[in-house]
Amino acid sequence: MKIKTIGATILTVAFALALSLGALAQTNGAATSSGTSTSTSGTKHGFEQEGMRDRITASSTQPVIDVACMQNAVDKRDTAIGAGLDAYYTAVKTALETRKSALKTAWGITDRKALRDTLKTAWKDYRTALEKARKDLKTAKRSAWQQFMTDRKACGKAGASDDQTGQGVDEKL
Repeated sequence: MKIKTIGATILTVAFALALSLGALAQTNGAATSSGTSTSTSGTKHGFEQEGMRDRITASSTQPVIDVACMQNAVDKRDTAIGAGLDAYYTAVKTALETRKSALKTAWGITDRKALRDTLKTAWKDYRTALEKARKDLKTAKRSAWQQFMTDRKACGKAGASDDQTGQGVDEKL
């Protein structure tokens, strides 16, 4: 029982300390670079969002990005990936329909050896079609991303380094 009480006391003290430090940090963050204090009511993290955004933009020396160029590069990449996915699903659906037809035909064969051979061939052809569809999709995604990498470099130096997430996410499609 004493262990539970001690544990609860420690937890309560840690929680109170965390709240105190958070309040202290928010109060200290309310001061601006000129040393004057600003009101924190209705703001996030002790500063006015618009005012802070203006200071960050004004004081930074970031390279210029051609926004329209980046938007076009993203559009081109994602359109190409979408087309690759459309082709993949069309190929898979066609393979499935072909398999269905071949299996239905095979089950109409009365000779057991011929039936087994026809079933084996139907499944092999289906597997081969799926493998080709996957390979073609992978190639389409890789190609779209390679073109995007080239296109975004033309949009400015920051365009090539700001967005680090990407290709790995599309690999899971």
